[in-house]
Amino acid sequence: MGYSNPILHKLIKERDETFNKLERATYDVDVLGKKPRQRVRIAGCKWKKVNIVNHYQEQLDHLNEEVDLMNYLFLTTMKNYQF
Repeated sequence: MGYSNPILHKLIKERDETFNKLERATYDVDVLGKKPRQRVRIAGCKWKKVNIVNHYQEQLDHLNEEVDLMNYLFLTTMKNYQF
């Protein structure tokens, strides 16, 4: 019997999209020699230029932690139910 957790699925999708962006940014830097700087939105309507590879890596690390936590909580909760 399968169980679904929409929050976990959303986090996994966001993590996959961030991973793809990180791969593309790394390719642009390593192969094409492009500068890894890009403007990103911070705190509402403020913008800041950042190293995009580092930015995506930090996002990916954070999402990995969230996915691991949600997965643990989901499995722990489901383990308590007896069917």
